[in-house]
Amino acid sequence: MTALPTARPIPAATRAPIPARAYTATLYGTITDAKSHASLAGARVILDDPRHFAITSPYGEYTMKTPAARLFSVTVTMNGYLGTLMAGRILPHHRYHLNFQLRRNTPGKVVAPPPPGIFGSP
Repeated sequence: MTALPTARPIPAATRAPIPARAYTATLYGTITDAKSHASLAGARVILDDPRHFAITSPYGEYTMKTPAARLFSVTVTMNGYLGTLMAGRILPHHRYHLNFQLRRNTPGKVVAPPPPGIFGSP
């Protein structure tokens, strides 16, 4: 009895799952006082969801990884200061240098918040 030749398997082009970290971008920068330009330690930098945030270092610096390829809003808050907001599209594998200057909140004085800024590709 003779053996029949068998077909070789043909590799199929399949999409391999890409790890989530491949789609991340980095936001980083410094938060300072708008008047004195002093670094603000302990400011909260929030990316859309209050559960996704970074706290600034003693030098007012922050760094955070984020999923990419969608619109985000970045809010910065700190006790005694008016909050500020920026919005933009975050692209994969990009680094976004976002510095913020916060103005002091003076009790009894009505001050309009700063207009939102735009970064990246809105």
